[in-house]
Amino acid sequence: MREDDLFRDDKLDVLESKQIENPISFEIFSHNNGEPDPEMLRFLRLVTLNTTDAFLLEAVFRNEVWDFMALPVSQANEESVGQLVVKKCQEALDNLVSTKEKDLEIADLTSNNVMHLLAKLRLGERKALEATIGWFRRDLKALDLKEYYQERRLKSLGLDKPLDDLEQMGASRSRDVDW
Repeated sequence: MREDDLFRDDKLDVLESKQIENPISFEIFSHNNGEPDPEMLRFLRLVTLNTTDAFLLEAVFRNEVWDFMALPVSQANEESVGQLVVKKCQEALDNLVSTKEKDLEIADLTSNNVMHLLAKLRLGERKALEATIGWFRRDLKALDLKEYYQERRLKSLGLDKPLDDLEQMGASRSRDVDW
């Protein structure tokens, strides 16, 4: 978590209340098409909460905020999560000490020496990182298809429906009242 995050203490408090260590690590895989661990998404949603979603860190929500992070919070938050993961995975790819082509060349050798095994390991890492980047890029393109916290909350309160005639009449009457 960034040191300059305005909500760092609140976020750390949430993690501490769930007995989650910071920093935390997650594994990524290529065999699941790069789909992230749900707990990783939950953690990243919390970490990337910014001013527009920070109301969820208020004391009244403190016992529920971790549960809220299991589902998309807001489009901006989901976009921040996706961009962060793509950026970090791309940095990891860029920092690999060899190219994909060179590793393929070395890995194709029938030898079991250290260089051969390291090339196979880098190919596996590269495959997992590329799959994860691919998953998040696809997810970023579909942000408008997700249901976010505010929509879920309005539905749970029954406030997601249009006003009926009686409600509209009540609303217009209240404007006619001279206080």
